[in-house]
Amino acid sequence: MAGLLIYGILTGTGPTEVIAEGARHNLELTAALYREMGVSEEQIRFLEDAMPVIQTVLVGMMPALVAASTLVVVWVSLISARPVFRRLGLAFPDYGPLDHWKAPEPLVWAAVGSGVLLLLPGFALKMLGLNGVIVLMVVYFFQGIAVVAFYLHKKQVPRLARIMVYFIIAVQQLVMLIVVAAGFFDTWFNFRKIEKPPTPA
Repeated sequence: MAGLLIYGILTGTGPTEVIAEGARHNLELTAALYREMGVSEEQIRFLEDAMPVIQTVLVGMMPALVAASTLVVVWVSLISARPVFRRLGLAFPDYGPLDHWKAPEPLVWAAVGSGVLLLLPGFALKMLGLNGVIVLMVVYFFQGIAVVAFYLHKKQVPRLARIMVYFIIAVQQLVMLIVVAAGFFDTWFNFRKIEKPPTPA
C-alpha cells in the first residue's frame, strides 16, 4: 500500500488508477499471448470487448486478493516455521495440533451472507459479496486442509503419500474446491468428531 501511495504521488494518480492500469496492461498481454498461441480471432475479439468489465471486476476484487494472499503467506509461514524452530531449539507458541483447527462457527453466516450479496442487483453489492466469498474461501480452505491432515494422520499415511496428496490439492482447482467445501461443511457435520471444550462455569 505504501508503494502504491508513493507511486501515485509521483505520477499524480490514485492507487485505484494504478491498479486499474496494471490490470489493463496484463489483460492486453494476455490477449497478445493468445494471439501468438493461435487462438481464433473471434475469441480474442470477445476478450478484448470484455476487457473493461474484467478490468473493473479485477480492481473490485483487489482488497480480497490482498487479504487472501496475506492469509496464505501467514499460514505457510506458521506451518514452515514450527519444525524449523523446534529443530533449532527455539521457543515457539503452542497453537495446539493444527489438524484440529476450526474457523469460528458464526463465520459461516458471513459466508452465506456474501453468497446472498452475489445474487442481489447492483455492482457494489456484488463486489462486496465477491470479496467476502474469496476471503472466506481461503479461511475454509485452511479448515478443509486441517480435515485432510487429520485423516492422513489418523490413517498413518506415509510421508511421501501425504506430500502427493497436498501436491494434488495445490495444482488441481477442482480438488481444491472440494477441500474448501469440506472445510465449510465441517462446521455443521464435524467430520473429525472433535469434541467441543466444556463451557466454563
